[in-house]
Amino acid sequence: QQVRGYRKWVLTLDLQKPDDHNLVQARAKKIYHSFIVEGSAKQVNIADATVEAIAQEVKEDKASATTFARAENEVVKLMWGDKLTPFKKSKEFKELMESVGSYDIDAKTRKAGGKKKRRPSVDLMAV
Repeated sequence: QQVRGYRKWVLTLDLQKPDDHNLVQARAKKIYHSFIVEGSAKQVNIADATVEAIAQEVKEDKASATTFARAENEVVKLMWGDKLTPFKKSKEFKELMESVGSYDIDAKTRKAGGKKKRRPSVDLMAV
């Protein structure tokens, strides 16, 4: 969610302006250190090539709206794999969905969720 918010926010700025550029670079570094750096508390599982590409952009102060798009796409693909269905059946998922009130879990939902594999219809690499 932070990455999507980052992308939308960056698109509202003019990276040619030094103040906007500096704000973007600072926020990109924060996201990088929170989710990309090995050993960070919220590290995501993404390909080494993706980590290296992001690291290079951040270290060279060249972060943009698309800096984290490839990583976001990889994470979404992993979530839509086989691991999401068992998680959707878990007590933790049920509690989460009940707390946000956006998903009713019943026998019909579980059956459909366990058999139907859907891929995201949005191209996350597009900005």
